[in-house]
Amino acid sequence: MKQIFFSGALVFGLILTACTAEVTTTENEGETENVENVEAKSENMTCAEMLNDVDNLLGKEVTVTATCWGTSNTMTGEVNLNLGDGKLEGMRSAPVVVKFAEGEAEAAKAIEKDQEVTVKAKVNDYKYGAVELTNPSIVK
Repeated sequence: MKQIFFSGALVFGLILTACTAEVTTTENEGETENVENVEAKSENMTCAEMLNDVDNLLGKEVTVTATCWGTSNTMTGEVNLNLGDGKLEGMRSAPVVVKFAEGEAEAAKAIEKDQEVTVKAKVNDYKYGAVELTNPSIVK
């Protein structure tokens, strides 16, 4: 009986942990801005701005300033540079993934985790919850 109780408590705890999500809402007090106004205010985009307007940015070249969340290698030799707004805390997925070709992999690997970086690249697609950027060049 004790084993069933402890197993049930463990499964219940795991389900609660897996199902919790952090939800943040902000109010803009009735003010509306389009992307052109946002881009005019700041020279470079943030990850949040890209996520909010990914449909209008597909195929366009953008410049994004974000924090490096690390890199990952692919089987094809490419390197994915994971970017986010602010330092990575907890288990979150990167909102922006920059795909570096095999020949440019060393440039991506040279960027340290938690370092701010500015990348100029083409918005390719929205996959697995992240904006995918291709043909990148590191600006800063």
